[in-house]
Amino acid sequence: MFESQKGSTTFHNEKVVTALAMGAIVLSWVTLAAYLLGFVNDVMQVSQNWAQVQMSLPSDFLGQAAAWSGFFRNPLNGLFYFVVLQGVAQVLYVGMDLFYASEEESAEEAPEA
Repeated sequence: MFESQKGSTTFHNEKVVTALAMGAIVLSWVTLAAYLLGFVNDVMQVSQNWAQVQMSLPSDFLGQAAAWSGFFRNPLNGLFYFVVLQGVAQVLYVGMDLFYASEEESAEEAPEA
């Protein structure tokens, strides 16, 4: 627990929450970049071995869709992690805003002696 300026006890520290949010943002971008680099590597491998890829693909539409869905799964996973981590950062920021807004309201309501 931390002591705030007015002496009340809180369960967070503004600097820690801000650092966690910034860490989540940085981690989200690093994760997205890593997944996109892996996808670019996969695209390069498929383009270099296109003749083999074409021969190994099934002839029916559903089989081809299933084969290509595995190809696009990694960038979609990276996008999912990116969105989740960005959401975590935004929730932390909104939570801090709500806490300080309620703290300001309670300070305005309390009469000063």
